[in-house]
Amino acid sequence: MTLLAVGFATAVAFGLAQFVAELPQGLLERGAVAAKVGALVTIALVVRRAAR
Repeated sequence: MTLLAVGFATAVAFGLAQFVAELPQGLLERGAVAAKVGALVTIALVVRRAAR
């Protein structure tokens, strides 16, 4: 459920950056990449633990 919330928050941030010029798009992109990397690491650890 947490990964879904992170994905939703990232999508909202990108959507807002398209319409609000004051928001820093580069910073939002870095945050989105960091969130996706965190999600991938979490998924990899869960799969690894389940495979044992």
